[in-house]
Amino acid sequence: MKLSIIGTSTITTQVLEAIKLYSEIELDFICSRSTLKGEKFIQQYGFKKHVSTVEELAQTDTEAIYIASPNSCHYYQAKILIEQGKHILLEKAFTSNSRQAKELIELAKTKNVVLMEAIVTPFLPNFEKLKEILPPKKEIIHVNLAFAKVSSKLNDFIKGDPTNIFSSEMSGGSLMDIGVYGIWFAVALWGKPKKISYHSLVKLSSGIDGKGLLVLSYHSFDVKITHSKISNDGLDAHIYTKKRQIIGSNFSILSKILDIDTHKHIIKDESVDQQQTQYYYELGEFLHCVTTGNQSFKNSLENTLLVMNILDEARKQAKIIFPDDLS
Repeated sequence: MKLSIIGTSTITTQVLEAIKLYSEIELDFICSRSTLKGEKFIQQYGFKKHVSTVEELAQTDTEAIYIASPNSCHYYQAKILIEQGKHILLEKAFTSNSRQAKELIELAKTKNVVLMEAIVTPFLPNFEKLKEILPPKKEIIHVNLAFAKVSSKLNDFIKGDPTNIFSSEMSGGSLMDIGVYGIWFAVALWGKPKKISYHSLVKLSSGIDGKGLLVLSYHSFDVKITHSKISNDGLDAHIYTKKRQIIGSNFSILSKILDIDTHKHIIKDESVDQQQTQYYYELGEFLHCVTTGNQSFKNSLENTLLVMNILDEARKQAKIIFPDDLS
């Protein structure tokens, strides 16, 4: 598979390290507005050529594109590339809103190309293990998911420097950047919630959330998702059932799973060996989909659209508005 990439951020470099493990993936074009960064990526990772615009990339013979640009660019870039028959691996958050997501999904089906959201959770071996040991819904009492980590761009924002992650124009914010992990976790396990309640605990001067609390209510239990880009408040998943407590350490990559029998006080380590970086499993799924010509089952477009609908409702409740919502 000839793969090109849009974006030269930190996440791109992490994905590139995982790409090295797949001999079936051939790096093609690197797309960046910065010629200097493009040339650096050619030398460092072995891309064939640098292009400056998505329009240039669309006219090449590259087979698939990983898009790791700011959230607000996802819809526009993916649309142009899908129209030219390119397969797309699109970083989360998928688009700025569900309207854009629905349009891209319909276009991908029309053009018969693979479109997949780049969210690692559904492909992790430990997530598969979690699904195996998870009790039925009726036995679950409550779920706490915490993903709070200070952004490396916070000081830049405080100083007044432009930052994509804290910009409403770029469809940024804590909910869109890391709150989405908790939403995906819940949706992949339990599907559509009955009710959504969102509180932006800290709203920044740019109009986006720096910290928030999202509650997804299912028939007999709630999933409480706390997230933050301005504080370090935890990275774990806690699933409380009538007889057990299941703990997933660092739930965005599920580095470990502990199953605790709360009556007998027995702790069992249910973790499986995740030998590779989390991006390895995500890339493997995308490669398989492109090779077979099928959309992902584990990471379905139906779930992507559901996640985007939840994000829309949460932002509506918190009065977080992106420019793309008004167009």
